[in-house]
Amino acid sequence: MEMGHFFGFGIIMIIKKLGLSLTILIAIYITISIVMSSIGVAKGYKYIDYRKDYAYIERFGELVIEGNVISLQLQREYILGLRIPTLPIECGSSNFFQMSEDRNYFILNTLDGRVEKFTSKETFHSELKHRLLFHELNLDYSKFDHIFEFLSGIPIGDEVPKGCSLGQIKI
Repeated sequence: MEMGHFFGFGIIMIIKKLGLSLTILIAIYITISIVMSSIGVAKGYKYIDYRKDYAYIERFGELVIEGNVISLQLQREYILGLRIPTLPIECGSSNFFQMSEDRNYFILNTLDGRVEKFTSKETFHSELKHRLLFHELNLDYSKFDHIFEFLSGIPIGDEVPKGCSLGQIKI
């Protein structure tokens, strides 16, 4: 028996055993996995929603974009995002994150790992236009306005509270 006939026969047996619906779902899952790998999601970058006050991007266990990442989008080989800088604070035996009131923006190139950070929305948009990424931009800027309502009780500011110290980010 030729290899092609054996392979075809094996596929037919799988379909009969699993059922057509399940086989289609598996095929769709495999197809989506292949497509996502080709657009950079499988290059080791992961969005980690660690806690309600600290989400970040890592690659192979290494911190790439520190928190708090509040919105991101994948376009071509780039991960575009919005973040609010966050300080890890140690206060006696308690550890917490304190968010800045600043608004930050970033472009992460998944091909070479370079990260460009911006503190100005206009400069960020200008760079996106230069790279022809602005037209399909779909970041949720409203999260900047609503994040502090959602995270009520989280300390805000750029100064370490009295009696506390700047801690380490541990991922």
